[in-house]
Parts: sequence; structure tokens; C-alpha cells
Amino acid sequence: MKRHSNKSLDKFTQKWLGELPLDNPPTDFTQRIMDRVSGLPLPAKQAYSPLISNTAWMVLSTLLIVSIIAAYVFDLQPLGLFEEVNIWNSALGFGEISLLPNMDWSNPLVYASVVFGLLALLQFRLLRPVIESKNLA
Repeated sequence: MKRHSNKSLDKFTQKWLGELPLDNPPTDFTQRIMDRVSGLPLPAKQAYSPLISNTAWMVLSTLLIVSIIAAYVFDLQPLGLFEEVNIWNSALGFGEISLLPNMDWSNPLVYASVVFGLLALLQFRLLRPVIESKNLA
């Protein structure tokens, strides 16, 4: 029903708009616009700054290394849920790596992990030239 009522309205507006004269822009319209745009100040470019600075990375890595050394020197023992994890002996070569004790990985999970890792490395390798060519880094 609405379509039929809109047809007469459409015909009326087409007839009314058809009678209006077309406005033509002046011949120097583009030049005047470009003059105004060129007079505007350019936005300031922001220099690239990483989210985490190099000094912050150095502090974090130093804290991590110091905490690992302190845990070894003071012979800290695992607590609670981590009694099964024997990372200190395994990291130094004194025992078997037991970070994931008695965990069986299915073949599809192993294949998916390997493929995902390879594709991630491939993506990084392919994206690096693009980022460097656009000066994004």
C-alpha cells in the first residue's frame, strides 16, 4: 500500500525538481578551494614512540633474571599447586623436564601447534618488508 502512495509523491517531486534551474559553479571554484586549503596549517606529525620504552624492557628483563637467580640461590621450594613442577633442577640439567607432567598431546594438537608457529613466523617474515617500506617502524 505504501508503494502506491509514494508513486504519486515521487512523480510530484520529479516534476517540481525538473523545473528548478541547475546551479553551475564558477570557473575558478576549484582554484579558490585549493587556495583556502593550502592556507590551512598542516597537522603536526607525531613521532613514533613505543608503548613500552627500551629502559622499561631492560628493567623488566633485569627483574626477571634477578628473580630467577634469587630463587635458585635461596633454594625456594614450589608451593601449593606447583609441587609437581620441577623447573629449577630441569633448567640446570639435573633432572627431567617436568613442566607438564603426564600430559599426552594428541597428534592433531601437535600438528596444529607446529603449523601455527610456522605460519606466524612466515607472516612476520612477509610483513617486515611492508612495514619497513611504509616507515611504520
